[in-house]
Amino acid sequence: MKFKLEFDNLKQIIKEKCKSKKVIYFPNPGNWGDGILRYATLKLFEDIGLEYEEIGYDYDKSYDGDVAIYGAGGAWCDIHPHGRIITENLLRDGFEVIVLPSTYAYKHYTDNTIFFRRDKFESKLNIKNSIFCPDMVFYLESENFKRKKGRGIGYFFRTDIESSNKYKIPTTNYDISADGNEWSLPEPFFDEINKYSVIHTDRLHIAISACLLGKELHLYDGAYFKNLSLYLTSVLGNFDNVYFHEE
Repeated sequence: MKFKLEFDNLKQIIKEKCKSKKVIYFPNPGNWGDGILRYATLKLFEDIGLEYEEIGYDYDKSYDGDVAIYGAGGAWCDIHPHGRIITENLLRDGFEVIVLPSTYAYKHYTDNTIFFRRDKFESKLNIKNSIFCPDMVFYLESENFKRKKGRGIGYFFRTDIESSNKYKIPTTNYDISADGNEWSLPEPFFDEINKYSVIHTDRLHIAISACLLGKELHLYDGAYFKNLSLYLTSVLGNFDNVYFHEE
């Protein structure tokens, strides 16, 4: 595994912080990419034998437990600010909080919280005490994926408010991530990517999945620095046939 040391560190910290405590896992609410993140996270929990309860977060409810693990993702920006709101609510409920590898687009600090970041650039500047670990989907590198050569070009550009709106979206575009959520299973997602030999996308987890499936990948920037920072941190030099495009 390319990022074994980083994921081993994540595992060790989770085990130490959660030992003999009641643990609740809250997956980050979002699109199908968040479902792939959840799938990778549950695999890591299984590998370390973590005992936990998984709950979908309800803003109007209080929760009882010792440690709250909040799911990885991009919920720490002006477009999607719910990561900060949810974790602050959990801290008020008395939890120690672990935030799995995320991108942080603004400065933030709270006591009793361990922040993992998935890039070595802006997120590191914004949350200085954060710990680097690659995006959780990279943990699936050792999965026995059904790799298919595929044919032609697949376009998977986002069509939501996080689009940069810099690129003309082809008529054959399929924004598959918008068709799922954090509870969606990964198989149909990977099957769709596997149809093609070349992938063009500004969706981060389409891009990472394409890397894991051995596709030629063309990744484009989005509404903020997330894609470029992760490309420079974890993709460049680790995966072949990957190209980053800026306008």
